Amino acid sequence: MAHVEGAVARRVEGAVARRGWMLRAAAMVGLVGLSLWMLGGELAAIRAADVMSRLREVTAETLLLAVALAVPSYLAMACYDLVALRQLRISLPRGAAMRAGLAAAALSQGLGFGMITGALVRWRMHRRHALGAAEAGALSMLVCLGFFFGMGGVMAVLAVADPEALAGLSGLAPEQLSMIGACGLAALLPLGLLAMLQPRLRIAGRELRLPPPRLLAMQVLLAALDVVPAGMVLWLLLPGAPELAGFLALFTVAMAAGMVSNAPGGIGAFELAMFTALPHLPQADLAAALLLYRVVYHGLPFLLGLGLFGHAEFCAAPRREPRPAAARRLPPARVGQVPAPLWPALAQSRQAEAGLARAGDKEFLLSPCGEAFAMLRESAGCLVMMGDPVGAEAAWPRLAASVLAEARGRMLRPAFYRCGAGFAAHLADAGLRADRLGAEAVVAVPEFSTAGAARRELRRKLGQAERAGVVVSLHAPGRAPMARMRSIAEAWQAARGRETGFSMGRFDPAYLAGFPVLEARCGEETVGFLSLWSSGDGREWGLDVMRLAADAPSGSMHALVCAGIEAARAAGATRFSLCMAPLAGAEPGADRLLERLAARFWEHDRLSGLRGLQRFKQGFRPEWEPRFLMSTARVLPWREAFAIRRCILAGPGLAEQEGEELFLPGLGEAAPAEEPVTVRG
Repeated sequence: MAHVEGAVARRVEGAVARRGWMLRAAAMVGLVGLSLWMLGGELAAIRAADVMSRLREVTAETLLLAVALAVPSYLAMACYDLVALRQLRISLPRGAAMRAGLAAAALSQGLGFGMITGALVRWRMHRRHALGAAEAGALSMLVCLGFFFGMGGVMAVLAVADPEALAGLSGLAPEQLSMIGACGLAALLPLGLLAMLQPRLRIAGRELRLPPPRLLAMQVLLAALDVVPAGMVLWLLLPGAPELAGFLALFTVAMAAGMVSNAPGGIGAFELAMFTALPHLPQADLAAALLLYRVVYHGLPFLLGLGLFGHAEFCAAPRREPRPAAARRLPPARVGQVPAPLWPALAQSRQAEAGLARAGDKEFLLSPCGEAFAMLRESAGCLVMMGDPVGAEAAWPRLAASVLAEARGRMLRPAFYRCGAGFAAHLADAGLRADRLGAEAVVAVPEFSTAGAARRELRRKLGQAERAGVVVSLHAPGRAPMARMRSIAEAWQAARGRETGFSMGRFDPAYLAGFPVLEARCGEETVGFLSLWSSGDGREWGLDVMRLAADAPSGSMHALVCAGIEAARAAGATRFSLCMAPLAGAEPGADRLLERLAARFWEHDRLSGLRGLQRFKQGFRPEWEPRFLMSTARVLPWREAFAIRRCILAGPGLAEQEGEELFLPGLGEAAPAEEPVTVRG
């Protein structure tokens, strides 16, 4: 029954779509007919002999100059596709994209129905690059929208520059036109900021992706390179034309009218607008100039586009280009789950932060043999990779190249966040720049002790917690008291605002269920907790989600961390990561500007929290290992930093958080259900 209903629904949708196309076609034919009928009144008084006489007066030098002026317009036609492909994250060879863009623009101008004709031309010419019909349609739609957006920007500039020229055609006063143009230009700035700060909007339940500001600016620039030279061609061919600025304003309005009509070349509507806007010029002169303009601006590109299309259709064999063995892209899993193909790499990972694969806020790029993977997230025009690759180090160089290729293919800037020195060296060999972010504190577990003068402050904090009655218990994965922990987490979040993520875990029962959790209790009251990561080979453990009650006794977090180190020792680990201290170790005399700025502002009052975090970690006397941001930035990686900040402040996950929990055997399951942890003195 459902199958029958679906078939009926599809037939109804198809009938509605066909009826819509028929109505649009009928509207176009009616509009063209109306325009030609109205234009007939203007042409009735024109003698063909006068037009031919004006045509013979045009010199060969003038025609050659007109063709030369039209060349930038032809190039702009070809470049619209490059901008649209960037927005769609489709990677095609630049030359092929420009040839198809020029052919699609020229043929759609000559045949009408620009969006449909352009989509068909692009689809046929990009068959060898495996561009589907749906992608070609989206590309054609974005090109049309981009052209009209850019033309709107050009018209706004012209309305501000010469409102008198448009006043007679529009029926508005010059002051009104100038105000409208100024408002249009002023709207570009907030639109650009919105596209940068909030590139995805949800309107009526649908997601709308705004192009980044640089693409918006490129659309306006391309429209100017398209419209202005085209207008100069007609201006050159028309003796007695008004001054260029005013003529360009009239020409742009006429071109827009022709494009809206969807007629071949805007025939009828364009000519009618020009005759209406220039009633004082001899009609025979205007008719002759419009004919030559049609030949130069429409006829020559049409022949060129027809040749390009014919070559692609009949001479170039439509084949799919073979792709070399490449990394496999995996979508994000639900929070608390790990895609099965990642298990082999996780099992041999050496870093504890591999547990971030369960956070649900990253996609993955898996090496061809499955021995390593990268954790990625797209943000603000960048493809951000979190940390070092997870898995066999022998696969890291090839995986780094795969991440760079993925970023290029999706028209994104690569950003490698919190890389270790080893992986940063691979990326530096690939030409990326390194900016030091801070240092990760790593405790050598076998040698750790609270004895000695260097750890006097740590013993004092532990003594305060012990005298207050703080007891730390270790819970096995999935056995932690989430109800008691939730109240701590909610109070912590209420005091500090939104939770952060991406480089650290969040409080989420589905996420925390995969890790051992330490709980600090004072009597019957929970005063704090700490979740623990462990690497696949079990040699490195690390702290993750740390939450403390506002009234927790002094030293409670110190006791939790020491208990975590002892649990790692009991499991045979040799390293315990206290995670990165931002800006730690920045040198005033460093080569990189970012590190010099960090060292300069380290003592600023607003960074007191970071200094306190470093002092807390220094109390455990760790080794400090540098961490880097690797990017293609030339001076300062401000775009990459902004993208990383958005990742950290973004929502809890990319995938739907539903369904069963999936646990990875062997990762952090060595602890019993609950046992007290004793810290060695």
